[in-house]
Amino acid sequence: MAALVTGLLLLAGCAPSDYSEGINSFSQAISQANTTEQTLADSYEKVEIANYIQHFSGQKAVVDFSKCHGTPGPYKAGDCVVEVQGISSPTAPPSSMAGLTKYAALLSAVVADKTCASLQSDATSIASSISNMAKKAQQPTLEKAASPSASIVSTLGCLVIANEQLAILREATKDANPVIQKLVPLIARNDQDMYLTILEDNISQLDDATIAYNTAVRAYQKSNSASDLAKSASDLAKVVSLTQVVNSAQVSQPGPLISKLATLHQTLTDALAAPTINLKMVENDAQGFVADAKVVGSAVKILANPQQP
Repeated sequence: MAALVTGLLLLAGCAPSDYSEGINSFSQAISQANTTEQTLADSYEKVEIANYIQHFSGQKAVVDFSKCHGTPGPYKAGDCVVEVQGISSPTAPPSSMAGLTKYAALLSAVVADKTCASLQSDATSIASSISNMAKKAQQPTLEKAASPSASIVSTLGCLVIANEQLAILREATKDANPVIQKLVPLIARNDQDMYLTILEDNISQLDDATIAYNTAVRAYQKSNSASDLAKSASDLAKVVSLTQVVNSAQVSQPGPLISKLATLHQTLTDALAAPTINLKMVENDAQGFVADAKVVGSAVKILANPQQP
């Protein structure tokens, strides 16, 4: 206990401004990753529903209208669904970013805390969020060793709030890092799988469009008519548009992007553990990540809604 108090007092020269920008930039990167994943999930669901409709059209559909009315209740999301041959219409998988997003937001909350009570509350919530991330990462050993960050404030009695903010940030990132290193690859794989489903749908559209264009060309070569020429030109424009969409999406994939979050958190953990706090590299890397995530999100939106002539 005495050693810990002494260690905290040695941090007296460290002000919140030394780490707040880095922490907030990290949180913004996680938030943008979550936004990009939601765009991806929405697009994935749209593609899966279209495939579902194409596959099951012409077959009997069943809707349990009592559930749609909320009877007997309480109504739960997903109760009102259509089933064809016992198979429900598809929905996007649950967000794999939820736990990480909450954890990152709590780090920013710690930086903003002005009272011991709020610091205690956020430290306790961080411990819980790390445990929840460990469950998501399927790491029971790490789950049992979830952060004891909350005990720092209650044990030391909030001697100097800025010191204890830093102590909690150090403890939280140290304890969360092994979990995040396991969790991020799972998130990256999940997002990449959704992306590949959307991409394959577009490549299938491109295949159909190419066949349609070549058919139109053969028709024009036989007829030499202006209408068949116009049809082939329209079909070619569609092929060009789809190739551009696929090309853009291929160079902006979510899996490799999300994988960078593991490195970003490792950098944050190491920087906070250093004797002298400097989170400038974290801040720069996080800002670069946000920019890249926006590009990926835009590519996914175009992939889901290609502008075809």
